[in-house]
Amino acid sequence: MDKKTGHEGFKRREEAKMADFGNHEGEVRFRSIFDQSPYGIVIMDTRGKIIEFNKTAHQDHGYSREEFAKLHLFDIDPFQSPREIRASMRETLKKGEAEFEVKHRSKDGRIRDVHVISQVVNLSGRRVFQAIWHDITERKQTEKTLRSYREHLEDLIKERTAELSKVNKELQTDIFRRKLAEARLQESEERFRRIFEDGPLGMIILKPGDTIFSANRAIHDMLGFTERTLEGRKLPDITYQADREKTEKLTDQLLSGEIPLFQCETRFVRNNGELLWANSITTALRNEQNKIIYTLSMIEDISDRKLAEQKQQMLIHELQDAMAKIKLLRGLLPMCAWCKKVRDDNGYWKKVETYVEEHSDASFTHGICPDCLKKTDPETYDAYGKRIAKEFKKERRKHERMTLKDPFSCIASLHIREPKKTVFKATVGNISEAGACMQTDYPVEINAVLMFKSGFKDKSGVVKWRKMVPEENRYHIGIKFLGHEGEGETMRRDLSL
Repeated sequence: MDKKTGHEGFKRREEAKMADFGNHEGEVRFRSIFDQSPYGIVIMDTRGKIIEFNKTAHQDHGYSREEFAKLHLFDIDPFQSPREIRASMRETLKKGEAEFEVKHRSKDGRIRDVHVISQVVNLSGRRVFQAIWHDITERKQTEKTLRSYREHLEDLIKERTAELSKVNKELQTDIFRRKLAEARLQESEERFRRIFEDGPLGMIILKPGDTIFSANRAIHDMLGFTERTLEGRKLPDITYQADREKTEKLTDQLLSGEIPLFQCETRFVRNNGELLWANSITTALRNEQNKIIYTLSMIEDISDRKLAEQKQQMLIHELQDAMAKIKLLRGLLPMCAWCKKVRDDNGYWKKVETYVEEHSDASFTHGICPDCLKKTDPETYDAYGKRIAKEFKKERRKHERMTLKDPFSCIASLHIREPKKTVFKATVGNISEAGACMQTDYPVEINAVLMFKSGFKDKSGVVKWRKMVPEENRYHIGIKFLGHEGEGETMRRDLSL
């Protein structure tokens, strides 16, 4: 009887050791995924308090881990009021997930555009937010350049082009590990397992040799496989043949330590044989001895972006063809010196407007120029000239700016895109009846409506342009006054006194 009891006790102790070992191994694996992710990952409670985050999250904002742990969501989102942020959090709690773009402020005051994917998850019986974000500031700048190019093409051919968004991501990853206390092992394992299993991005953990060790639900859905069917397969088996050599070469450089991570656009083969364009970021997972035990690939579906790029190229070719047709009008055209008709390639003489309409998309309307009007109807020409001169003089007076020798300050209230009034100060540099130029520290948006409480006698105006001057660390803005015709001239006379 004693031997049997001792045997059962020994068996229970061995089973407990194996369970602890399994928990520890899972903890280390999912903690590595969390800490070494090239995206910022943050877990917050329903009030916006940050309760857990990885190294990328606080380093991208310029904070130390201790400083970032004391922050609230309100501290890094300066463009939304606490009421707006709480409303957004309630909406996310209601829907369960959200994807949006927002502006964050780093420790040194820089404003960065951030793309955020947020989900509501249950951890140890309570609901929390799991947010994954990455910096898209460079992408925003690229989009601005593309919009400018698109507007230029619209002016040439009067047709809008599709917006092409290029994503240029520069990611760095640092290995950061921290051994948790025995009491938090089970909670941590659950937390990091959910990040991997339920994350919005496709994730694949590979053994050295390109064997898939684990794949989450998102990558199975992308490729059309049922869950748990990718484990044990080779990554080249689901990679398009033309892209395999490039991927294998980069993987060899990663495993040899030549590069810390790599990013590439790769085509994967779906279960039904179709191709999927994806942006893949792969990094190495190391153990305590700094030996590579796994590689982690984070995969984002960019098929829609590639389709947009193809449409953009087709549109560019169409524009080039249109421009080529317009260029056909260049060169020498035979024209009659008396009747001003043009001879076409078939030897027929045609009016200039008829020839141009046949060889381009241009059309003509007819009027009379001032010289011809003066010759044919002098009385009408004199009346027309007087009216034009009067209107020009009035318009010139309206827009003539007066530079102030002693700029003065005014107080304005912002009433557009703000739930509450935002009051700020501005310095007036020059002024006219139609508007004024000012300098301010507040980043007021273009087309915002301003109500002036001092300096302009309760006038209102619209922001038409804004320019940041780094040397002054201030914004220069142009204001167009609304209504109150004639008040600007009175104000100019008052200021000159």
